[in-house]
Amino acid sequence: MERKNIVIVLLAIALIFSGVGNIILGSFLGLIQPTPPAPKQEAIVATTNTVVDLDPMYAYDTASSAVIENVAESLYTINWSDPTYPTVPLLATALPTISPDGKEYTISLRQGVYFHDGTLFNAYVAKWTFDRYNYFINWSGNSYYPDGYTAGGYDFPFNTSLPVTVLPTQTAILFKTATGLLLINRTEVVSDYVIKIVLNEVKASFMALLGFYGTSMLSPNHAPPHRYYRNDEKLVGTGPFELSYILADVEQKIVKFDNYWKGPAQLDSVIWSVFDDINTMNQAFLSGDVNVLLGPDRPFFTQIEADPNLDLVYVGNLFSSTWITFNVDHIPVAMRKAIAYAYNYSYIINVVYLGDAIRWPTYIPMGIQYANYSLNYPTFDRTFARNLLLTDPTYGPICAAAGLTAASTDAQWIAVATGPNPIASFNYTWNLGNTKRQGMGDRLSFDLQYIGVDLSSLGVAWGDLLDALLVDRHKLDSYSLGWAPDYLDPENWFNPIWSNQSDINGGNYNVNYNPATAPAQRLMDAALTETDPQTRKLMYWELQREMVEVDYPGMPLISAVNYDAWVSNFHGYVSNPASRAYWYGCYFS
Repeated sequence: MERKNIVIVLLAIALIFSGVGNIILGSFLGLIQPTPPAPKQEAIVATTNTVVDLDPMYAYDTASSAVIENVAESLYTINWSDPTYPTVPLLATALPTISPDGKEYTISLRQGVYFHDGTLFNAYVAKWTFDRYNYFINWSGNSYYPDGYTAGGYDFPFNTSLPVTVLPTQTAILFKTATGLLLINRTEVVSDYVIKIVLNEVKASFMALLGFYGTSMLSPNHAPPHRYYRNDEKLVGTGPFELSYILADVEQKIVKFDNYWKGPAQLDSVIWSVFDDINTMNQAFLSGDVNVLLGPDRPFFTQIEADPNLDLVYVGNLFSSTWITFNVDHIPVAMRKAIAYAYNYSYIINVVYLGDAIRWPTYIPMGIQYANYSLNYPTFDRTFARNLLLTDPTYGPICAAAGLTAASTDAQWIAVATGPNPIASFNYTWNLGNTKRQGMGDRLSFDLQYIGVDLSSLGVAWGDLLDALLVDRHKLDSYSLGWAPDYLDPENWFNPIWSNQSDINGGNYNVNYNPATAPAQRLMDAALTETDPQTRKLMYWELQREMVEVDYPGMPLISAVNYDAWVSNFHGYVSNPASRAYWYGCYFS
C-alpha cells in the first residue's frame, strides 16, 4: 500500500515537469491570485510657496496656513461640503451660548481630545491659548491675575507687555476693536470643559472668527509662551496630522497622528513640493513627480485631460481675489484714478489668466454677502484717463510742460513716459515665482506709458514682500496681492487690508484718518459692531462705493475661476471656493 502511494507521487512529480504537468500546474497556480500591493498613502502636492511662519498666531500667508490647518485645530470650522458653508463645531461640541448684550460667548468643549505630545485638551488649555494670543497682540489678557497665576496645572505668564524684540502679531487687526483696543477682554474657565469668552465690544463676525486658524488650540507644554514657534521647531496641535519637517523652498511634510480624536487619517503623509514657477510645477504633475495639483494652469489642461490616469475637476469662481494696492502717500488720488482707467482689465483676464478669471470690480467677492456689483467702477478708457491728468490742478501743468494735449497721439504720450521727464514715475512689486502677478505688472507698465507715466516692475522673494508691507512700506508705490479669506464675513476683505489699525495695510490707506473727509474708515469701524443685517448691508454698500468711486486705494482685478487636478486613484478631497486644503478624508485606492 505504501509502495503504491510512492509511485503515484513520483508520477505526479514527473507530470509537473512534463508539458502536461506544466498545464496542470499553471491552472492550479492561476487559482491563487497574487495580492496587489496597497497603494502608497502619500499625497505629494505641488506648490510654488514655502512656509513663512509656523506659529498660527503670527502666520498670515497661504503656504503657512495650509500646513497649520492640518496640524492644529480651532474651536470651530466651516463645512465646505455644504454649499451654504456654515460654521460648525470642531473642538467645541456646539455653537456658543451668547449673552443678550452680545459680549459673552459660553462654549462647551470636546472631551477625550489629545495633542500630539499627549497633553489632554480642556478648558484650561483653551484659556491658555486665547491668553497667549492676547499677549502677542501686545495687550495682556491676564492683567487681572497676580504674577505666577496657575490653573489646571498650567502657568499663565502673560500678564506682562510684549518685549520690543517680538513683533506684535500681524493678525492682530482681527482681534482689535475699532479704536485699536483688545477685542477679547478675558477668557474664563467655567468648568473643566466649558469656557466663557468676554468681549470688550460686540463684533458681528466673532462667531466666524472663532474658526480662524490663528485661534488654533496649542499645547502649553510645547508652545513657547513669550515668542512665536520657529520653523525648526515642531508645531504641536490636535489635528489629524503632525508636523514632520519644513525645508524652506524645498518641501514641507506632515504625517498622520494615530491618536487623532476622529480616528487616524487614511493618508500616511502629505508633502508639499515647492517649485520655482508655475510652469515647472505643472510639468511635474504631468510627469508624475507630484500627484495632486490644486489650481493647474490652463495651457496644461489638454495634456491633463488626455491622460487617463489624471482627473481635472472644475471648482468654479473662488472667494479668493487679486488686486493692486496703491501707496496713497506716494500716489495722489487723481493719479490713482487715472491709472485705474488706463489699465486693460480684459487683457489680464484673457491673456494673463487665459480666461480663468472674472472681473472683480469691488472689494467683496461674488458669493459673499453684501457684495455690490452695481457700482460705477473703472473700465479701460485711455482717453478718459488722459483727460483726468490734463485737467488736474497738479498734473495738468506737468502735461502742458511736456507738450501734451487732448489731441496728442499715442506715440507722443509714450515718448514722454520713456523720456527723461515722464509725468510721474512709480514702482510695482510682485513676488518671484508668481508669473501671473509678474504679467499684471508687465501690462501695467505697458498701459501707463499711454498716459505718460513710467512704471518699473520688480520681483522679490515672497518673504521680502511681506517684510516690506510690515516695516518698509515706504519702498512700495504699488504691489499686487491675493487674498484667501480667513473666515466668510465681508469684514475680512476690508479691515485686515485697508484699516488704519492693520499692520499689513501696506498702502497706508486711512492712516491719516479724518472722519470728515475720509468716511471709509468710519464705515469700516461701524460695520464691525453692527448686528442688524440690513443696516450692516447699507454700511458695506456705502463703503464699497467710497472706495471704488472716490478714493481708489487700489484696483480690484479678478476673482479666479479655478480647477483642481490629481491622479485618478486619489479620492476624498473637497474642492472649495476659499482654497482650503484639508487632507483628513483623502486616500488612494
